[in-house]
Amino acid sequence: MKYLKAISLVFVFVCSSYSFACEYSSKEINSEDKAKAATQRSLQALIEGKKGLADLISCFESSSPLIRDTFAFATLSDYLRGEAAHADKVLDGYSSYIQAINNALNNKNTKEWAHSFLILALSEFARYDRINSILNTEQRQSLVELTNNSILSIDNYSGFTEDYGWIHNVAHHSDLVLQLALNKAINQQQLETLALALEAQISPQSAHAYIHNESDRLARSLVYLFNREEISDDFIRARIESLATPPAPLSAWSDAYSSNEGLAHLHNHRFFLARLALWSDGKQNERLKLINELAIGVVKKI
Repeated sequence: MKYLKAISLVFVFVCSSYSFACEYSSKEINSEDKAKAATQRSLQALIEGKKGLADLISCFESSSPLIRDTFAFATLSDYLRGEAAHADKVLDGYSSYIQAINNALNNKNTKEWAHSFLILALSEFARYDRINSILNTEQRQSLVELTNNSILSIDNYSGFTEDYGWIHNVAHHSDLVLQLALNKAINQQQLETLALALEAQISPQSAHAYIHNESDRLARSLVYLFNREEISDDFIRARIESLATPPAPLSAWSDAYSSNEGLAHLHNHRFFLARLALWSDGKQNERLKLINELAIGVVKKI
């Protein structure tokens, strides 16, 4: 009997380490109309308690953008933003997505679209917590740490591909940070950690030149982080003014014109600062005025 119990435990462990297949295949969802119809069916099943949010995780791993984006993300977002969302069910789902993202970070074979869209899904959970406060202090700290580690681990900068649709790692991580920046329960140290993480992606060390609006998403999230009163003017000034210094191996911005890598860094810095200035334009408060003046001042030096 003990032997049989041991086998059962091993079986459960092995099965729990693999994702179940998505309920839909690319043959079943091969058009936007079919994806939207599947979304409505799945949303109703969630509301009626016939399925859980974790059931969508494997669909985020699909190579089909119709399944991953138009179906899975739309279903998750519609449920979490709807009046029928139940806090206990959301919290259970949140734990499953956290585990899935940790698994993705520790598995080099994870497809980049899966990791990126799981992060986008997590941004919806972060939004729900911002409004409904379902996480405790320790859980939010763990969420900030996971977000920081995930941002710093980005090494695939694909935006849109003809075969797989959007991947957009940097943009999706920025969306997650935006929700955390808007959450008043996130403290100064956590806000600064997130700001430094995003700063590391303003111009990647790989010298990838952004062309899919990543700089705009980064700038938007950083403006909301910088606009929090917990962050000091000195911190903001130091972070923005540091962008006037070209990244290694450039010793001056004039050196950027001699290589594609240098030009990529030049483009990324200028476009980010321009978007930062635009997002802080209007000067509704003294903090936004400071951000705007710093961004314009630094971009003139590059």
